[in-house]
Amino acid sequence: MNSLSQSCGTLLLVLIIILLDPHTEAHTGGLSPESFNGNSFSIYVLSRGKGVPDTAWQVLKDIRRYFLSQQASGFTTRVHETIIGLEGERRICAEFIDEIAGRKAWIRAEAIVAGVELVNLRAEPCVPESKLNF
Repeated sequence: MNSLSQSCGTLLLVLIIILLDPHTEAHTGGLSPESFNGNSFSIYVLSRGKGVPDTAWQVLKDIRRYFLSQQASGFTTRVHETIIGLEGERRICAEFIDEIAGRKAWIRAEAIVAGVELVNLRAEPCVPESKLNF
């Protein structure tokens, strides 16, 4: 099996695991703003076999705009977006200058994703695409 096929298989498995998560509807991993610690997090925009829903695409657009505005203001050091599925599923991750900036961004991101199905907000490090281990 070539590495591209293996990578696609791994990504598909990860998407299935995420979709089977009972908290797939705009969940935040159970973190409150007070318990968020770190300086990076990701938004996952997913599908259920019919492509990414319009509401999830809008969340991605709003999050992307927010992350880039934070980068222009000097609060975000890196924004990285990765296609993770065959139907346009994506992961966008931002790394902030410190925990305070990260926490403020987390609160804003929670408001953006609130109530939108197939969108996950997860506290996790931003890693280069070549080092993603699913």
